[in-house]
Amino acid sequence: MMRDIGRQSPVEFFRQHFFLWELLYGLGGENGNEEKERIVCCCGNTSSCGLDRHLLFSEGAESGGDRHGARNNRGNGRRDSGNEQREVVWNRKEDQWKLEGEEEFPVDTEKIEPLLSAVSSITADRKLKNVENLKDYGLDEPVNCIFITKKDGSEETIYVGNKNPSTGDTYVYLNDEVSTVYTVSKDLAAIFSGDIYAFAVSEEYPVITAGNITGIEVKKEKDSYTLEADGASDTSWSVTDENGDRKAADGTKAGTLQSAAAGLSYDGYYDNDCQDWSAYGLDNPSMTLVIHYTEMEETEDDKETDETEEEESKEEPKQVEKSITVYVGNASEDGNYYVRLGDSQEVHGMPQSSLDTLKNGKAFDYWDLGVEDIAIADLDHLNVTYGGEEYVLKREVTEEKSEDEKEETKEVTRYYVDEKEADSAKFMDFFRGCQDMVCQNRLEKASAKGEAELILQYVGTDGSEITVTYTPRDASFYEVSDSEGNYGLVNKMSVKELIDQLLVLIEEK
Repeated sequence: MMRDIGRQSPVEFFRQHFFLWELLYGLGGENGNEEKERIVCCCGNTSSCGLDRHLLFSEGAESGGDRHGARNNRGNGRRDSGNEQREVVWNRKEDQWKLEGEEEFPVDTEKIEPLLSAVSSITADRKLKNVENLKDYGLDEPVNCIFITKKDGSEETIYVGNKNPSTGDTYVYLNDEVSTVYTVSKDLAAIFSGDIYAFAVSEEYPVITAGNITGIEVKKEKDSYTLEADGASDTSWSVTDENGDRKAADGTKAGTLQSAAAGLSYDGYYDNDCQDWSAYGLDNPSMTLVIHYTEMEETEDDKETDETEEEESKEEPKQVEKSITVYVGNASEDGNYYVRLGDSQEVHGMPQSSLDTLKNGKAFDYWDLGVEDIAIADLDHLNVTYGGEEYVLKREVTEEKSEDEKEETKEVTRYYVDEKEADSAKFMDFFRGCQDMVCQNRLEKASAKGEAELILQYVGTDGSEITVTYTPRDASFYEVSDSEGNYGLVNKMSVKELIDQLLVLIEEK
């Protein structure tokens, strides 16, 4: 039942996509609508077709892009070359629809039925008589042609044109009655569009919330990294680079990565039974993403509990640790990356914008911005070098005889600068200033020239040592570095404020 309705120029083809649909169904009975039998779909084609949406109908456009090539090796889904077209036939067998030639294709019957319903219930809102130029309505080269074959063998054809820009109604004409144009409220061009995967059953991508994510592994050829929850708090994270070096992670940046991972979802369906992963770049993925998360789940015992036992047992669902693996392949022409979930044979798409945050990052991007956070209780002493002078700051806690008759001794804390007792408030102002110092951003390596202006050597009660230096970099920043190889930029005014707090402390020495 193929009909010659003309060939479009490349420009016109991209302007209004020409589809040919052949629909066979039964009409009759009291309600005028009996069981549908089958749908046959095919598409007119030009050598300039480059739209992925023609996958359902166009079988081998020369510039059809990677999605055309991706299915070339699929048995019954084989693509022909050149400008040939292939009919895609949906057959109804009992209550199920099947794709002819690919009987195992997972057809979603619920997605097929609306097509039948759409054409069986079309009504005209307006009737325009004595039409002289079909081009005025986009009907000289129709967007869609819907062929209807009734059970008695008679045929009807609906030619679909443009939308009215004011009302949103669609222009159509029937059969060969080119002088009469109707307007219908249904968007037939939108209803009868898409590829075969628009009518397929798809695996579901898991729903994961940011708060349930406990770890994210990003594996790449270069700059792989792993973000893990430390468990100390909801905001305590660590990041490990590809060399195994582990550092504290910035809580805010870790949260951004959590949100990016939790926001992933499918956007596109390209192959239900992939036999050639290289067609999508999934034989050697550009990124492998492993997301670890928790989920509340009933136990097997819970699931098997009958109503009587349920009254007695009221066991709460348990928190279960889970993980998924997402393989990321090439970029598609429609703004997605091809992806594979675990060992699935399906190929889906995910927006490039959703994956790029994970794909383009590295461990360095998530390092904690804090300079040093040693607790005062863990500090034996702090050596400070400024202006060519060295100072030793120390906190001492002693047990002394209490003046209170009810207590024999009391704990007394004193603060010293070079063994001279210092004002406790001024001491703590300076120490908190050291603790609160944060980087504007991290640096991968040192770049500042010249001598450090301020040097802080922390000596812990356990004998550990770490040295932090502040070196002027430019008019706006100091470069901070520590003895563990961490570097960053610190606001100049923050360092000046810290130095002022030091000067206030030592002026009484």
